[in-house]
Amino acid sequence: MNGQAADVIAHSLALTSVHARSDFEAGLAHTIANRDSATDGARRPIEGGEETIAGRGDLLPAEVRRFRVYPVGRLDIDTSGLLLLTNDGEFALRLSHPRYAMEKQYHVLVQGCPEETTLEALRKGVEIREDNGAIHRTAPAQVHRLRRVGTNCWLELRIHEGRKRQVRRMLAAVGHRVLQLQRVGVGPLRLGDLGEGKWRYLSEDEVRSLI
Repeated sequence: MNGQAADVIAHSLALTSVHARSDFEAGLAHTIANRDSATDGARRPIEGGEETIAGRGDLLPAEVRRFRVYPVGRLDIDTSGLLLLTNDGEFALRLSHPRYAMEKQYHVLVQGCPEETTLEALRKGVEIREDNGAIHRTAPAQVHRLRRVGTNCWLELRIHEGRKRQVRRMLAAVGHRVLQLQRVGVGPLRLGDLGEGKWRYLSEDEVRSLI
């Protein structure tokens, strides 16, 4: 893509932050989206290598889908929030490889309000059952209560693992069903004021902070 085309995209989409021109010229795109669990697209699991956003219209406009960006990692079928999308293979590998253990931050509404002893169990790690029946003991998590909503509670949970439906399974293991789940951070990156169903390009500094 030439510099003129990149300028047209940046102007027409009123981007809050844009790539370096070298990224545009190389055809690379690094974006963040806030997936709304109420949208049609959110009713399908999104996982890197499983489906491409390029063929869907629910998150990104055509000007970005032309880059054929893919999700980095997974976001379960009924989880909303932060989703990274890119066509940069090295960037995606760095973020998804277990060796680098990028922290994920979640806000979770659970049924009931966990006692401190329950939160301490999550901090030490709990046993969850995988789809194949295998038992996995989770790595220690950071967790604390955010606020009470009636008889239920919002929690903030931070983990480095990324197993299928891990947050829901962890909380089920300590007796609390998840009612709502939103990913609000990956590594140093936060959703901030990015609205539901909205997206933007990552800035150069944000890309560097993730790698």
